[in-house]
Amino acid sequence: MVKSNQGMKISEIKVAILELPERQKQGLLRWIADMEEQEWDDQIRDDAAGGKLKKLLEEVDADIEAGRLLRGPSRRRSQNQHARSTLSWYYDH
Repeated sequence: MVKSNQGMKISEIKVAILELPERQKQGLLRWIADMEEQEWDDQIRDDAAGGKLKKLLEEVDADIEAGRLLRGPSRRRSQNQHARSTLSWYYDH
């Protein structure tokens, strides 16, 4: 098992991934997706803490109050509500 990518080229890593059994490859894909999601959450948190999202949130609030946002299907609405509450939590904390 490789402990570090020190000295490994990207092309070698790609070949190693292609040679993985399907179950391990799927596990690696889930791990990468989780890592990307965590990086995204960290970036949103950092941007909110730095005040970068304040103007965006104010614009969203103004659009909601002015009726300029259309409601989509219930699934989309719940995703939008979740995103708004997540951004608000990061900004408020």
